[in-house]
Amino acid sequence: MPIPEQKQALQRISAKEHIYQTLREWIVDGTMRPGENINDSALAEHFEVSRTPVREALLLLATQNFVEVIPSCGTRVSQINREDALAVYEALAVLSGQATKLACEKQNVGDLEQLRALNRDFAAGVKSSADWKQMYWLDLDFHRYIFQMAANSYLADYFGQLVNHAYRYENVYFSTGIDKSSSVIEHEQIISAIQAQDRVACVQAGEDNWLGFYNSRLKNML
Repeated sequence: MPIPEQKQALQRISAKEHIYQTLREWIVDGTMRPGENINDSALAEHFEVSRTPVREALLLLATQNFVEVIPSCGTRVSQINREDALAVYEALAVLSGQATKLACEKQNVGDLEQLRALNRDFAAGVKSSADWKQMYWLDLDFHRYIFQMAANSYLADYFGQLVNHAYRYENVYFSTGIDKSSSVIEHEQIISAIQAQDRVACVQAGEDNWLGFYNSRLKNML
C-alpha cells in the first residue's frame, strides 16, 4: 500500500466534537431541559474554550433537532411534543420492522438464545422495579442485538441516532417509573416470529413494539 511521504499527526477529538457529544448527552438525559435557554458564553467558560467551537457544536445539534436557533433570541433546547414524538416512534418502528426481518433471514446458531437471555434480564429489571434508566438500557440491549443480527450498518446508524430522541421522551415523562411489562411480551413475540422464520410476522412484531409504546403509554401524556 503506497503511503504519502508527508507524515500526519494523530488527530484527537476536536473541541467542537467534545462539546457536541457532551451537550447531546446532557439534552438526552435531561440535564438540560426542553425549552431551556443556552448561554454560549457560559458554556465556553465551562469548557475553557472560545465561543467558536461552542457555536459550531450548537449548529450541529440544531441540524439534528436537539436545539433550536432562534434569530435575535438565541438558542434553546428543543421542545418535545406529540407531533415530534410520533415521527420519532414511526421511524423507529419502520427501522425495527426491517431489522427484525433481516435478523430472521440472517440469524445464526445461538442468536435466539441470546435474545431470550436479554429479554429475561429486562423482565427481571421490570419485576424488581429497577431504576427506570436501567430498565431503558436493558430494553435497548435487546433491540441492539436485533440490529446486530440484521448486520446492516446503515440501519444500525439510523437507529442509534433516533433512540437518543426517544430517550428524551422516556426520560422526561417516565422518570418517576413506568410499567414496561407489556414490552417483555412484545419482545417474546419478536423472538417467536424470528424462530418461526415468518418474515411478515417479524416486520409486524418489530413495528408494534415501538408504536405500541407510543400509542398506549406515551401519546396521552404529551
